[in-house]
Amino acid sequence: MKRIYFLFLMLSGVVTSAFAQIDEVPSPQKKEDTYHFSISKFERQPKPPKYLMNYFEEVANKPHASWTQVDSLYFAFKQVHLMNFEHALSIFYQLEVDTIKEPHALGLYHTTLLQTKRYEGLKVLNIFDKIIDNQLMEREEIRKRLIDVYILQKRKKWSVKDSVIFPILKDTAMYKLRSSRLKLKEQLIPLTENIDEVLRLFTLFNDSKDIVLSQAFEECGDFQNKHFYLTNAYIYYAISLHYNSSESAIKKSQKTKAEISEKNHLLPRFRKTFGKIIKNRYQFPESSNNMDNDSSIVNKINIVDKSKSDKKKDYIPWLDTDLFIVFGLGLLLLLVLFLLKTKKK
Repeated sequence: MKRIYFLFLMLSGVVTSAFAQIDEVPSPQKKEDTYHFSISKFERQPKPPKYLMNYFEEVANKPHASWTQVDSLYFAFKQVHLMNFEHALSIFYQLEVDTIKEPHALGLYHTTLLQTKRYEGLKVLNIFDKIIDNQLMEREEIRKRLIDVYILQKRKKWSVKDSVIFPILKDTAMYKLRSSRLKLKEQLIPLTENIDEVLRLFTLFNDSKDIVLSQAFEECGDFQNKHFYLTNAYIYYAISLHYNSSESAIKKSQKTKAEISEKNHLLPRFRKTFGKIIKNRYQFPESSNNMDNDSSIVNKINIVDKSKSDKKKDYIPWLDTDLFIVFGLGLLLLLVLFLLKTKKK
């Protein structure tokens, strides 16, 4: 009996010890629930759509002397994908490009102007359609605000320490009248989505140091940290550091990372979200016998082909137009004087 009692005590001790060890094992980390706004993967080096690939093949098989303006335009788009921005710009400047409407092509043109610092050209573009739904800030308004900051920075009239790109993200006074934190999030979602969408446009093929873009992402990180989610803030801070390793972004990133660990959330994988830009990632075919002859391709770009436009024949190419007008008025005056003299006689 004593042996049984002793064995029971030993088993009880083992079981108790096992449960104690189980209690000491930390629970596995979980992904933060970003219900109201999740940061999707950035397509910084998008694959050319099918209609562009078809034209790349067609231009490659065409003698250069027979190229139309449309062929030259598509060749310029190819140079953007190859990250030869100056070459692409030299072609764009010789073409009629103000009728481009297709989103991918328009993004390539926007990228070219941004990478070559043609900010005034960016100002006159309209990239995003206007949506009237009482949003705090429209996408086109956000884009042009960024361009204004680039222009100020170029003129050395912008200070990261003393200036703010998006004051609306820091203006806490406008949020005080919100009835609840939940309703506040719902009302801030359109603003959050708009800024995120615009910033994605500025990251296309962009791997160079960019102080303005870095500051914009840092401000978005602050906004996410205050009103939305820690893991979103961490991603934005990491993107900010990708474009400029500012001291403030480093501190915020480290602090956010520690808070994510304390809350037992999984740390988001930055490279999976932001990805890499690889030089010559896409090898475009030099020739192909299986082209898709889609007659609607040209309509997708909607560009005016000046080489096929009607031109009036110049019958007097040697004579300046203004000089011709003066000469005509002189003849008319002589005719009037001749008629007056005839009447007096």
